[in-house]
Amino acid sequence: MKRLLQISGMVIGCAGLFAACEGDTVILEADPVVPSAITLDIRTDNPLYSAEEASLRFKTPGGSVVFAVETNAGTWSFTNSNEAWLAVEKNEYDGTLTLSVERNEEATEPSAEVVVVAGEGASAKSFAIGVSQNAAGTPEIAAAPNQIRIAACGADLTASTTVESNYEDWEFTQTCDWMLVERVDNTLVFKADENTSIETRSVEVKLTAGYGEKSLSETVVVTQDGKAYVEPSKSGLSFDYRGGTQEVTVASNFEWSYAGTSDWVTVTREGDKLTVSVDAYEDPDPRTAVIALTTGTDENVASMEIVVSQSGINDRYLRWTFEIPQDNATATAIIAGEVNAEINWGDGTVETVTKANPTHVYDKAGTYYVEVSGTVTQLTSAGTKSYLTEITQWGQTGLTSLEKACSGCTMLKTIPSDTAHSFDEVTTFAYAFENCQQLQAIPEGLFDNAVKATDFTSTFHSCYSISKIPEKLFHYNVEATTFYQTFWSAGSPGDAATGLLTEIPAGLFETNVKAEDFLSVFGYTAIRRVPETLFQNCPKAKIMTSLFDSCTELEVIPAALFGGCPEVTSFMQVFRNCSKITSVPELLFFNNPNVTSFKNAFLGCSSLTEIPAGLFSNHPKVENCFGVFQKCTSLTTIPHGLFSKMTQCSDFGSAFLGCTGLESIPADLLSYSEDISSISSIFKDCTKLRTVPSGLFDHVSAKSLASLFEGCTALESLPDGLFAACANGGTFTSTFADCSSLKAIPAGLFDACVVNTATFSSTFKNCTALETLPEHLFSNQTKTTSFSSTFNGCSGLKSLPASLFEGCVKVSSLSSTFSGCTGLESLPASLFESCTALATLSATFQDCTSLQSLPASLFDANVKLKSIKNVFNGCTSLTGESPYTMVNGTKVHLYERSTDDGFVVISNLNATDAFAGCSGLSDYDAMPSSWK
Repeated sequence: MKRLLQISGMVIGCAGLFAACEGDTVILEADPVVPSAITLDIRTDNPLYSAEEASLRFKTPGGSVVFAVETNAGTWSFTNSNEAWLAVEKNEYDGTLTLSVERNEEATEPSAEVVVVAGEGASAKSFAIGVSQNAAGTPEIAAAPNQIRIAACGADLTASTTVESNYEDWEFTQTCDWMLVERVDNTLVFKADENTSIETRSVEVKLTAGYGEKSLSETVVVTQDGKAYVEPSKSGLSFDYRGGTQEVTVASNFEWSYAGTSDWVTVTREGDKLTVSVDAYEDPDPRTAVIALTTGTDENVASMEIVVSQSGINDRYLRWTFEIPQDNATATAIIAGEVNAEINWGDGTVETVTKANPTHVYDKAGTYYVEVSGTVTQLTSAGTKSYLTEITQWGQTGLTSLEKACSGCTMLKTIPSDTAHSFDEVTTFAYAFENCQQLQAIPEGLFDNAVKATDFTSTFHSCYSISKIPEKLFHYNVEATTFYQTFWSAGSPGDAATGLLTEIPAGLFETNVKAEDFLSVFGYTAIRRVPETLFQNCPKAKIMTSLFDSCTELEVIPAALFGGCPEVTSFMQVFRNCSKITSVPELLFFNNPNVTSFKNAFLGCSSLTEIPAGLFSNHPKVENCFGVFQKCTSLTTIPHGLFSKMTQCSDFGSAFLGCTGLESIPADLLSYSEDISSISSIFKDCTKLRTVPSGLFDHVSAKSLASLFEGCTALESLPDGLFAACANGGTFTSTFADCSSLKAIPAGLFDACVVNTATFSSTFKNCTALETLPEHLFSNQTKTTSFSSTFNGCSGLKSLPASLFEGCVKVSSLSSTFSGCTGLESLPASLFESCTALATLSATFQDCTSLQSLPASLFDANVKLKSIKNVFNGCTSLTGESPYTMVNGTKVHLYERSTDDGFVVISNLNATDAFAGCSGLSDYDAMPSSWK
């Protein structure tokens, strides 16, 4: 660190550099460590010195010049080559070097060299100053002194300098509106106005003698001190009964001093900082002391006081600490509800308050200990999120609620236990310490006196720095009914693998017999071990939703974990994303016959290798199993009779979605429920599944069969009558999309599914192994209006059955239906014969690069056709003529249709790129340019 040495004012010297009066000393900073690179800087603002030439030339009368020596070395020294003439004085204390000479009576010009050396040995650094003096009789004009300092205020604001010149006439010039300069014989007198600013000000007075080339000049610098001021960074220091140490930085334009009279306050100074220490205090009443600061000289003085206060030990006070980061910051007290109290803000301000969340402006940044006495029934953190760092005492103010007491106080680090029965009447701690990200610990006995508390919702939600839950934290809270998200994300700011909270005390809820809601209580924590007896005495517990959601470090589930909770109704997401769990006890849920939902219960349990056959053997009330084993990627089989007791379950949507290791499905999997209304995506992305058992959906009444096997890339075949019992099936969106190994589709696959809203969007999209389609596949779909992208990307298809859309009288759109079917070579002439309502063929055969020709009568029945954008775009192998209809013996191509011929006109705008790239067609050139 750079070492700035002390600077002292002199009669003639570098007064313009510093704001101290004669004799003043300012110690800026010191560091005893010698750095590896020595720095050395020699400076003065005396006009006799030329910094460019590093030379000092005295005039005949002589005088003194003070240099400031700045170095980061621990020591420095000098040499003087002419001690008989030049006097050199080093001031070790303030780091200055003074060079002085007497009047020169000789005709010669004496000279010397002064060399300043910083440090020692090879790393030392030096600086040389050449010094000389005019010979007697040398034409010159000189002022002694040539640097003048005037006080800022007082009775006498004058100073003078004597001017000597061997020219008979001399004069002066100056431009300054705050000082009058008068000449009296060979003396200049300076009379300054009072300086009301704290800044110093200066002006140069130029002296000249002679004329033309023989003229001489001298400069006198006049500096006036600023008005004295002293200002501490904190005007008040507050300490609680524990005592402590605080620092105050003092700013001043003069050297300053301090004084104190109290023996319980210890003050030390280093540079511009005061360190104030206070011992622990055992009396109940507060005490105060004053530190007096003074600065200035003569009549230009200033003073300031720092008030030191310390509170005593008294249980009736509610106490906390504000860490104010900047001057003039507004802080809000955490008191609410019924308020009739006295508040000491810790900076000397004490006031009576009767409204919630009173505010206070702190003039200075710093640490402030706030205390409140009187009546306060509720605590709330409104406006304190950035400032509250510690609560030291809960007090005796009649608290009944701590709902959101410190919610969002991200800088809060510590809270005390309740030693004064502060929480005797408190009924809720909901969100009390939510998002207190730096709260380091939950104190033992925090809630011991809160015997009326019922609600612990999100109490420690997102308290990222907590690493332990006290053993008996809720032991006396026998009225508690909800622990909703109490420890959600506690100890885990991001990845649970690096979380701090890893264990749960075995008896945490042993007395909470009235508790009903445990939703997400430990979700997103780093819990590694769960005590088997954790819920053994929770007979009224109903909600276990997301209980261990995303506890990615949890490896083992105790078999009797939920044995004491017979009333539980929801295990939704209970172990979601517990990616290290490898097995589930068969009787884990046996004592929970009232469960209605296992939705996403084991979603993302990627290490789970087996499902016990009797896992759900006592659950006749279950209604929802959506996503129950979704993304359990290590599962290979599903046991027979898994859902045999779930006769009321209606939703199995996404139940095994993403089970990439699943190889087979038991035929009876869905045979026991009376009315299954949702199975969408149930086996989506089961990439090892090769076959589907017959009768799998015989008891399914679901309207949506979307994405059932989407992404089952190993699926090779489908059984006959797969959807024979699905009379309500109306949505087949992406049902077999991306089943790239599917080689054939059973005849009559959709015959039983005839509904008003039947949709086949992307049903077989990207089924690249399909080579043929069965006759009459969609013949019964008399109410279907769209087959968009149904066979999009089926590159193995070589031909289409003429009866594919037979009976589809309401279909209006076939957008992208066969787009990307690169193996398709021909089309049957009657393919769209039944589709009399067809209006849109957008991109229907786009990029069917093997399509050789088009039947002339392909669109004869489609007189309502009005949009064919990109319909054959990229069909580069097409030859022959584009489709046309014979009207009165005349060919009418698509681009020639008119209302006169009984067609809807296909505008150029609705046919953009319809035949783009089909340059092999014989009538390609006749087509409108926008069609190709």
